[in-house]
Amino acid sequence: MLIGQIIVILNYCERLQDIFGTDVDTVNAISYLRDACDDAGLGDPYIACMVWYGQHNDGANYINNHGYDAITSYAPVSSYGYTGASYATLAAQNVTFWNACKGTGKKVIPSLNVGWDPRPRSDPYWFQQPTPTELKNHVAAAIDWCLDYPGTANANAVLIYALNEYDEGGWLDPNETVNKWRLNTVYDAIHGF
Repeated sequence: MLIGQIIVILNYCERLQDIFGTDVDTVNAISYLRDACDDAGLGDPYIACMVWYGQHNDGANYINNHGYDAITSYAPVSSYGYTGASYATLAAQNVTFWNACKGTGKKVIPSLNVGWDPRPRSDPYWFQQPTPTELKNHVAAAIDWCLDYPGTANANAVLIYALNEYDEGGWLDPNETVNKWRLNTVYDAIHGF
């Protein structure tokens, strides 16, 4: 378990090689980030690469080739073909992603969706929003997964999508009064352990 170590999560890792030029240059950039954190008195950060649903092997390759510590995802979901599917279907996809990442033999920070409904972005594929019980159970399942696989989930952390992705159907927004139940539900799930 990490104690006192900062966690840095980088998205669009597939673009870093384009930005830096080569695998070696990408390794050097990540090493530079580690050194800069250490020089600032923050210690060696735990760096996770974000990949999309189904890209767990890409995440393992980024770890091998660029020096990340773990795999995670922005939103571990594939909504293609789902029009109003249940939140349980979405949660099951999240768990499938965690297990696929675990199957690579690499470290994992499991991530979960609070929701996924990008219809405001003209995407026709979406899932139903969770009930408070469904959300609480899913957050608890992610925590249980970390406890069940401490060697894989050694960061002892869960990434929750998202704070304020309203047009993608995932939000916890602590400033919202009508749907504050989401944030309260996550709080209850965490404090249930």
